[in-house]
Amino acid sequence: MHEHENCCSNHEKHEDREAIRRQVTEEIMAELDMESDPAGSWREAFEDAYYELQVEAIKEVLAKKHGKFIKKGADIMADYLISEIHDEACRAEAEDEMLEKMETLAEEQDEK
Repeated sequence: MHEHENCCSNHEKHEDREAIRRQVTEEIMAELDMESDPAGSWREAFEDAYYELQVEAIKEVLAKKHGKFIKKGADIMADYLISEIHDEACRAEAEDEMLEKMETLAEEQDEK
């Protein structure tokens, strides 16, 4: 029975190696197929440009149908985000001031 277990584990290892070898071969072949496409980069550029045209067309439709609503929403969000930035700047300033005061307090304590 011990010999049979050894045989099976070797067989499983062999199958694992074969599966890995097949996977690597498939990946290499897929890569070669992509490289053999003479229109490869042009095809990608075409698809990108086509997508950009779709985006532009959607933008035009949305602007016509919902432009005022979107602009009002953008104004509201811009005001909100600007106030967040301002609040963060105020917090940072307050933190700097607090740290300076704490350093001064620590220095005064060291002098005593």
